[in-house]
Amino acid sequence: MTSDDVLFLVNGISGTNFAMEAQRERVLTTALDGIRGHHSTPTG
Repeated sequence: MTSDDVLFLVNGISGTNFAMEAQRERVLTTALDGIRGHHSTPTG
């Protein structure tokens, strides 16, 4: 995952209409936790 991927993800989440701000926070937190937990292995 690249930094551009993260920016697009955060931009998409922040631009989405949520019924409550708390929903946006939970979705963003879940997405970022998933990124933090993502471990890529180097190839080559």
